Amino acid sequence: MSILSSQSPLLPRIAAGVGAIPLLIGINGLLRPRALFASADFPTPTTPESQRLADAMMRLTAARNIVIGLTSSAIWYRGDRKLLGWAMMILSVFPAIDGAVSLDLIGGGLRHHLPVVPVALGLGAGLLGWLG
Repeated sequence: MSILSSQSPLLPRIAAGVGAIPLLIGINGLLRPRALFASADFPTPTTPESQRLADAMMRLTAARNIVIGLTSSAIWYRGDRKLLGWAMMILSVFPAIDGAVSLDLIGGGLRHHLPVVPVALGLGAGLLGWLG
């Protein structure tokens, strides 16, 4: 049995780990928005007003990450493999968009966002039975 088989016992566990990544990033972003901003290689705002705006935007992003992570975790806990597969497919969308935003803003930074996209898509496809 392949690890990407829809019946693989490891596949949901790996998906749970991938789903926990945005949860952990989100918690870090709520507690330390400037650290999350810096880890994305974004330029540091120079005025107090722009720093407050950047902190607020990072907290909004952090809240989104927490919701996505908790949703994936709840689906994993419930044991619904098909729904977890769809959650992984959906989860792949936000780092792809984040990567596009990063590319537009700083001309790079894709390494922070895009690696999870094929992993989540592969997990989702496996859980949905698309890979055998």
